[in-house]
Amino acid sequence: MKDPPGYTKGLLYTWRGLALLALIGVVVVYRDRDEMVWLLVWSVFSMWLADGDIRTRLMPRRVIYVGIGFTLAAMMVTILVTDHGWTPSRDGIIGGLSAFVALLVMRVLSSGAIGGGDVRLAALLGLGVSTVMGPFGGLVAVAAGWLLHGAIALTGLAKRLLTMESTLPLGPSLVLASMACVVVVALL
Repeated sequence: MKDPPGYTKGLLYTWRGLALLALIGVVVVYRDRDEMVWLLVWSVFSMWLADGDIRTRLMPRRVIYVGIGFTLAAMMVTILVTDHGWTPSRDGIIGGLSAFVALLVMRVLSSGAIGGGDVRLAALLGLGVSTVMGPFGGLVAVAAGWLLHGAIALTGLAKRLLTMESTLPLGPSLVLASMACVVVVALL
């Protein structure tokens, strides 16, 4: 069964509004911090990928790899310019790998219900979140993304906006949860 008429368009507009609020939150919270540059790079690539996931249900691997590369490069510049040391970057790499492995295991266990783009996106998101939250930040963000995704699906079913045959992309939920984790940690 196809998605209801206007479903993708409404989901896209809702996503763009929430993504803009999340980006404003990142900018406001990190405006005076050294991490702002790489967080903006990370946020923009993540939001771009999630936007494409809603529109086409695909996330190009090249864009994900470029996002990971730019995020790592911006993090390295931040390390060289500031005195933070290598610990945040090490945590980010560990978190990115752990989030990647967690979604890869879920993909294998779910017989392909989770797309490969979502698995690679988890690596990008884990990289950014774990740099701020520590080495397990990527796993926390993935768990929060799954909870958000479930809440959206249940709400859509309860309000009869979705059917059991409807598709709901995972990428936007992962991105919003990751950005929320980054903002909440900075506020604590």
